[in-house]
Amino acid sequence: MNHCTKVKLRMVLQLKLVFITLVCWNILISYDCVVGDSQTSIVLNSGCSTFNASNLRNFYANINGTFLDLKNQISNESKHFATSQQAIGEVIVFSMFQCRNYLSKNDCVGCFNTASTKIRNCSAANGARLIYDGCFLRYVHIEFIDPCKYYVLELFKKFINQTVKFVVNHIKKILGRFKNFGAYTKISKLYLSNTR
Repeated sequence: MNHCTKVKLRMVLQLKLVFITLVCWNILISYDCVVGDSQTSIVLNSGCSTFNASNLRNFYANINGTFLDLKNQISNESKHFATSQQAIGEVIVFSMFQCRNYLSKNDCVGCFNTASTKIRNCSAANGARLIYDGCFLRYVHIEFIDPCKYYVLELFKKFINQTVKFVVNHIKKILGRFKNFGAYTKISKLYLSNTR
């Protein structure tokens, strides 16, 4: 085998290796993006009111009723934001749920199911909130749409700020995994390199 043939075989082998590496890398990256995720692994914020409901039987019935209504809205009407209220006797409960617009309907419902189960740890508290990366759920005994508009906006700002910080940190972690990856390509006297 002459020298030119050896060089050609080595170049073909290198190209195959680069191609296989790129295909494998693409599969790994796309796997993270394709898998459904209700984004409930990290609690960004949660809290329970320090005051308890006075009539627990009606209060729990109202919470259950509003949660059922919220779930129907997000699963049957494919909403990403829903509010509900229910009153039995003198006891009233207002509930609000929102999930990220990019979540699928199933992931949104999954996030709601997890949040509605976890938020019940507040037991008899007359208000509670639970914020995940993918959604948030809140219930209170007073109407929070008008009288507490400022509080809801502040809560939303905190939610956005915490989520942005989480996403930035997550991206840094992902990019950190590839810090030793380097590529070197020659395209008609143009050299590209992403090594650090």
